[in-house]
Amino acid sequence: MKFSTLMVIVTSIVVSNSATAGPKTVETKVGTIAVENDSATMFAEKDWFVTVSTGPVGKTGIPARIRLGDVISVKDRSLTANHIIATRYLETLTWKGEVLARAGDTSCIVVEKLTDIPSDDARDRLWIHVKQCKVVSD
Repeated sequence: MKFSTLMVIVTSIVVSNSATAGPKTVETKVGTIAVENDSATMFAEKDWFVTVSTGPVGKTGIPARIRLGDVISVKDRSLTANHIIATRYLETLTWKGEVLARAGDTSCIVVEKLTDIPSDDARDRLWIHVKQCKVVSD
């Protein structure tokens, strides 16, 4: 598993568990985001019942601005941006010595269904992780 894939999964787990350690992030549903520094990647997870495979689909095809309702296609995979969740980091997050996000950074997850947000549950899902995003008001 590549570091970028691991980072998305670990960041999601750290963020989902942050409520027990106090507020480290603020999550907000938003309507439009700007992708900064070409930092968006589509990921897919496939549950094979015996094992789960997770990895990047690619970057080509992801627009510089994503709005609710946009259909985004990368290679042979497409998703409708029905949910955009922006996560603003209040503290620097590290894991095993690696900095996952710095205080003040914002990352975003774009999914078709809320159940497609990366989590510990093994299932088929497709999502876009935007490591550096900016919330845009329409």
